[in-house]
Order: sequence, then C-alpha cells, then structure tokens
Amino acid sequence: MSTILILMMMVSSGLHSEDLNPQRLRSLYYQASQKPEEAEKFYDLMKNAGTKSPLLLGYKGIAEFMKCYHSYNPVSKLNYFYKGKQDLDRAITLVPNDIELRYLRFTVQSNLPPFLNYQNNIQSDKIFLMQNISGIGHDVELHSMICEYMSNSDFCSQSEKEFFKDN
Repeated sequence: MSTILILMMMVSSGLHSEDLNPQRLRSLYYQASQKPEEAEKFYDLMKNAGTKSPLLLGYKGIAEFMKCYHSYNPVSKLNYFYKGKQDLDRAITLVPNDIELRYLRFTVQSNLPPFLNYQNNIQSDKIFLMQNISGIGHDVELHSMICEYMSNSDFCSQSEKEFFKDN
C-alpha cells in the first residue's frame, strides 16, 4: 500500500528519475534563480525527491534557498534558509571533495546578506574550486558553469577571474 502511495505521489508531481540527473538539476537551479514560479516548481520537485545521493540532498538544499529568495514572509524566509543550509552542509559533510556541491555552496554564500552569518566558506570553497577545476574536464557543462560564474563573481580578485576565464 505504501509503495502505491509513493508511486502515485511521484506520478502526480511529475517526478521521474530522468528529471533528477545533474544536467536537469542544474537547469532547474538556474531557472529557479530567475523566476519565482520556477523556484516553486523546483521546490515542489525536490521536496519529494528524497536524499538518495549527496548531490540530490545538496540540490534539495538549493531548492530551499531558492524558495527563501523568492518568499516575502520573513519567518518563512528564515525557515527555508535554515533548512537549505542544513541540507547543503550535510551533503558536503558526506562528500567534502565534490566540486559541484562546493560550487553550489559558493553560489549561495556569495549571494547572501552578511547578517545571516553564512559566508564562512567562501574563501575555502573558492580555493577548492581553483585547485580542482581542471579535474572536471569530462563534465563540460559543469566546468563551463563554474568558470563562468567564478569569472564574474565579486568574491574573486581580477587575477582569480582571469584564472577561471583561462581554464
């Protein structure tokens, strides 16, 4: 009975395993950052996605952050923020050398206001990304995404921006 209920929830939410591949998650993250209705769709998809892998858990946290970003109620904003922080940090604890998760945390922390006190990993994540970017040449999309974001980041010096542009 519970298996049928889970399957019905997955079908009704439009959740399919092919929707959860890294390329799809990256696209959903970008869309969610642009429009509130896309953030809502991303959140709805991810809240039922489970946490089968650290990457899914990390993107579940990102969906919470996107919901926070587009929310107006301050209490709701804080709730989404803390849940997103918890999920993303837990994912990174599980696989601390995952470049995509570290990139996700950098994007979040570099866009948050300082009063939330969640900017403590910006420098270490930036250094990690610089040290490991050449090792992900097999994932052209992720490589390009990281280099483009970092080469435009206010948290990178001009020489660091050039490093990412040249990579």
